Amino acid sequence: MGNSSLKIKDPNTATPMIIKQWMERAKNEFEERWNNTKSGSTSTLEDFDLLKTLGSGSFGRVMIFTKVSSQVL
Repeated sequence: MGNSSLKIKDPNTATPMIIKQWMERAKNEFEERWNNTKSGSTSTLEDFDLLKTLGSGSFGRVMIFTKVSSQVL
């Protein structure tokens, strides 16, 4: 009965073992995706011109910029 392919003598250790295996697999998948990503942007702050500060608050400032090379907002 139950999961016959998983032969665990102590049911109290079954859940931690399954969680550990799942976490290891998730970590490996994440590291593989992280290492295979390519940097999408090589822009720097010097590539933009500040148009206007839209607002500011306790967490920072919201500003609108244009990209110098294309003049796109």
